[in-house]
Amino acid sequence: MNRLVPTAALCAACAGGFQASGISFNYTEGHADLGMIEDGNELEPHFHSEDDAIINGVLTPDEEFEADEVAVIVPVTVLGTDFGTSDFQDIPEALGLTQGDQFYNLYQAQADANATSSPWLGLGTEEGDPLAFVGGTVDVALTGFTGPGQFALWRDLEGVVWDTLDGLAAEDEVTLLVGGEEHYHWAFTETGTYKIELTVTGTLVGETAPESASGTYTFVVVPEPSVAAMLGLGGLAALRRRRRHA
Repeated sequence: MNRLVPTAALCAACAGGFQASGISFNYTEGHADLGMIEDGNELEPHFHSEDDAIINGVLTPDEEFEADEVAVIVPVTVLGTDFGTSDFQDIPEALGLTQGDQFYNLYQAQADANATSSPWLGLGTEEGDPLAFVGGTVDVALTGFTGPGQFALWRDLEGVVWDTLDGLAAEDEVTLLVGGEEHYHWAFTETGTYKIELTVTGTLVGETAPESASGTYTFVVVPEPSVAAMLGLGGLAALRRRRRHA
């Protein structure tokens, strides 16, 4: 049961004009993944838009981008309060908050993301062949972080997966089945720009040592759509794609 209560049902579409430093594309709504494996079973963190993803205000299905050229926009519509009505009363504490404090939370469930006109973001390994990796899995670790506040990744029935409050540690890692995707809640305490470095590690069948690759993703938590709207929609006409996913 969803325990976060959104504070507003405002339109997030105008956040598509926000341009963080060094960012060419703004992902504001719909389904997308932080992809960990490229075609050919190559470990390479990247950004992969799915069927209904909105990027720079444009419906952009099934496209791939470099990890560091897309900003995930976290809109005011996902600002909520945890009233401690579920089993996950450790979420505010993992963010350095107390029960009743508000925080921004991209939702794990697609229905909640749709209701708040916000990104539905997963971790994906869809382009990999599970038979090509030992155990059919890869590990994804949180290996770098900067931001104006704290960040936590959490999941229904599991609780906190990653958090930055106590620094980065070896246990800040999730194991993903190759060939699929998993969705989580992405929680932030403050408005502003966050940089999150993820490192994927896996061992190819026939190899004796694991391989790793890292990518840095940008999340922009905006205080209200009007702030983003003031920055204009200059990037919309210049939408360029890295390549179409085969």
